[in-house]
Amino acid sequence: MNDWLDSPAAFEVLQLMPWTTAPIANGLRADGHHIREKCEDEQAYVMRWLLKFVIAHGAEWKTAATAELVRMRDAKRLCREPGVNP
Repeated sequence: MNDWLDSPAAFEVLQLMPWTTAPIANGLRADGHHIREKCEDEQAYVMRWLLKFVIAHGAEWKTAATAELVRMRDAKRLCREPGVNP
């Protein structure tokens, strides 16, 4: 088994509840991710997405994932500004 999967960081991601993952799924959708609307699909997709940050960043996964979500949000906001082409 992979060591990262046994880490506290991975365990934390796998404990996330739907009311935590749903807003993240909405943010990912806004960035172009294709996620089915079913609660279980949203939860699984977000967990899979976040586990990639656990693999890449270990215990710092939250900081890295948050930075990516902020980048996505800011990119969408920038694209809506007058005179800025997406």
